[in-house]
Formats: sequence, C-alpha cells, structure tokens
Amino acid sequence: MKVAFFSSHILWDTHYETELEIMQRHLDAGDEVYQYVCNAEMTACDVNPDHGFSRCVQCMAKRRHGRSLLSKEVPTQSYQQLHAGDQRRIDAFMAQLPGELDAFKALRFDHFDVGYAVVSSIVSQLENPKPDIRANRFLFESFTRAALEVYLSFMHRLQADKPDRIYIFNGRLAQVKGVFRAAQACGIPCHIHERGNTFRLYGIFEDHLPHDIRRMGEKMEAFWHSGEDEAEKERLAAFFFENRRKGVLLSWKSFTDKQVKGLLPDGFDPDKKNIMIFNSSEFEFASIGPEWDNTIYRDQNNGVTRICADMAAHPEYHFYMRLHPNLATADPANYEKVRQLHAPNLTVIMPDAPIDSYHLLDAAWKVITFGSTMGMEATWWGKPSIMAGHCLYECFDSIYKPNDHDELLGMLLDPELPPCDKADARKFGYFYAAYGHPYKYYEPIDYKSGTYRGVHLEPKLRPAEERIMERYWKYRRFSLLRQPLERTILRKLHD
Repeated sequence: MKVAFFSSHILWDTHYETELEIMQRHLDAGDEVYQYVCNAEMTACDVNPDHGFSRCVQCMAKRRHGRSLLSKEVPTQSYQQLHAGDQRRIDAFMAQLPGELDAFKALRFDHFDVGYAVVSSIVSQLENPKPDIRANRFLFESFTRAALEVYLSFMHRLQADKPDRIYIFNGRLAQVKGVFRAAQACGIPCHIHERGNTFRLYGIFEDHLPHDIRRMGEKMEAFWHSGEDEAEKERLAAFFFENRRKGVLLSWKSFTDKQVKGLLPDGFDPDKKNIMIFNSSEFEFASIGPEWDNTIYRDQNNGVTRICADMAAHPEYHFYMRLHPNLATADPANYEKVRQLHAPNLTVIMPDAPIDSYHLLDAAWKVITFGSTMGMEATWWGKPSIMAGHCLYECFDSIYKPNDHDELLGMLLDPELPPCDKADARKFGYFYAAYGHPYKYYEPIDYKSGTYRGVHLEPKLRPAEERIMERYWKYRRFSLLRQPLERTILRKLHD
C-alpha cells in the first residue's frame, strides 16, 4: 500500500507524535510511506498565523527530529505544486472576498468550501465565533490564500502520485480541509487522525470529519454493536459519566477542578422551577459547516435572550446559565450580551465561578444545552434534557429535540415532561469511554505531553544550524543580514 501524510500541525502537542505512530505502523506492515511537508511556503497556518521565521524553524526542526526516530527513512516532498494559471485564479478569487461573515462562510472554490474552512481556523485563533473581517483582514486574506494554494497543490499532487490513502489531522481547519476536499475530488481515501477519547488513545476517522454529525452517530451506533459484552459496555458507559462528574482527566483538561463541590449560586431558591442552561465554547463549532448552523436561534446568546424574555410571564421559573469554563480565557464577545441581559429570571454564572456544575445539574428541574455533553449527562442523571443547538449525539433519542422556539417553550412548560430513556446515553458514554486505538510507540504522560520511542520530541538543530541561528539573533535587526541568514537556515532545514 502507498500511504501519504500531510504533516501540518507539528507544534501542536501530541498530534505529530500521533502521526509518527501511524507512520511507523504502516512501515511495520511493509507499506510505502511518504510525507508531504511545508518548507515555510505556507504564508499562514494554524500553528504560525503570522508566518514568523523562528516558528517555521521550530516546526521544520521538530518534524525532522521526529522522522529520524522512525525505523526506516521516509521520503518527503513539498506539498506545493502550483500549475500555470493557478495563481491567477487565486488572485481573481481573492479580489472578490466579501466583508460580511455569513457571505464569507458561503465561499466555495471548485470542490472546496474554503469559506467555512478559513473561518474555522480564524475563530479558533481569536476564540470568537463572530470575528470582524475588516478588523482582521490580514488573517482572512492570508489564510484564504494559503488554503487555496494547498487545495490546488493537492489536486495536482494526488492526481499525479495516486496514493492509496492519505492521512491528515483534524480536517475542519483551513489548510487540512483543503487536502480533505482535494482527496474527495480525486477519489483518494482520506483518513483523519485526532485525539482519542482518552489521552492514551488516538482516533481515526475514515473519509469523514470527526465533527460530521451523521457519520459520528453511525460510528457510535456501530461501536456499541461490536466488541465488548453487554455487562462490560454498561460498566464503561457508567465509567464515562461518573468520571465526568468527578472531573477525572481522560482526554482533555478538567473544567471542574476549580469548582467547589456542592456550591450553588447565592439566593438559589429550591422552591422554584430551576432550569439549568449549559452553553458550549461556540467558537469551536461556529464554522464547521452548514449542518452545525443553529436552525432555531442565531446563536446561543440569542437563544437565551428569547427564552428568558418569553418565559418572563411565568415567575415560578428561574434560569441559571452556566458559561462553559473553557470561556474563562476566551474573548468576552462569546457571552457579553447574555452577561449584560439583566433579566430578572436569569442568573449568569461566569466561566471561572466556583459554582459546582454537577450540583446545579442535581438541583435542575429541566436542562437546556447548546452543544454541551451536559445534554447527554443530564439524561444519564435522570433530568429532562432539551437540545437548543446542534451536537454530535443528536442522532440519538436520549434527548428532546424541539423543531422551533415555540416547541422548546412548550417542553419547558410541560409539568409532565419525563427524562428520556437512557438507552442511547449508554451508547454515547460507551463510545467516549472506549473508542480509539492504543498507542504502541508513543507513551502519553497526560493529554498534552509524552515521549515518542522514549524521546521527548522537540525542535532539534544540528551544530552548524545552531551557529547560523546565533548569528541570526545577533544580526536580525539589520535587514541586509537577516534575510540571507533566514534563507540559509530554511534551506538547511528543507526536506
């Protein structure tokens, strides 16, 4: 088998190590393996949005260091292969970039939904689900150009090289989504690697994004019907939900470790019908594709505003909105409108507040979620759970799925609304407790560190390269010296 890799996010913790793991496994199987790389040609990427020289050096040096640990030399080639006329097409496309976000998201270039891909990268960079295009014009232009160059280069590369399979990371971000769409257009199977459901596992997604709602639902369903016996599946499902409640670190950092167990907001009235609203980090899902666009509300803030306004006539109800702890360091634009709402029937709990999320859940009469796993957790712990925004588990029946705002209000007002059956919650919990491939060559320490074949993988320069870098740092303020030194060190690091 001829297997290709596009190595893109080298400096993001654990992801290149996972790629090396997969490379080595293919080498063990006797497959032909090669690597498409960026030798500082990309004008902007998620790892280095400003195209800083030292960041390019770190990326290339770490990439070479990692490849040196493989059992066999893996040939590399630059990803870039633009044909005559490609830059003219890109320039013409760039000249017509819109200034409005929804119009930008809708941009397509041949088979490539480049608008969604670029916005996905930028909202992750800024941690703002609605970035201002004019204020961030440089980012939008540089990411768009780089994404189109990657897409067209891979259209040419894949047609010429015809690998049996190509691997990429993540799939939703600007450059890697360009590779994914090129592979689809060329009929080349594209496998996407991502974190597994614990930091000791990695996930592989065959020809679909890890964020594809329909395909992920099918994957969870199929996983339930394979493998472990019923008792073990039940045990692992319970293990997932119990560990989430305890804040046990499995695949990512704990978001509840700074919360005080049993702490509720001041003035909490247990005699009211208390509705808990758990939002999500909206920027993570704001630009994956149209299937993630909320069909009931413009966004989470709009949803909470409308719900509280239309429920104001029912003073026996009170809403508590738990802002996701992941927003503590994010742009306040994610929640500023809700924080300033000052609705008498709404209490907003800030991301860094020590209020116990699970004690809130226990005290809830009903639960509303906007994409949070709390939606399925609420069902597991016996609460009526209502979905107000898309989520990966929406294909299951263990959550209420209103079609519009009025139907959601009806569910809130229904005094007999029971919790959904836990059957599908078990499938969800089992998948997120057990899905993934165990590492053989990478030894994880936690969710962001580990060793590959006993080595902490870092950028590693050769002595001659270190001497050039020392001269660079000494003379970089002189442009006549800086530019030749940059070209020299990059040339030495070229694969």
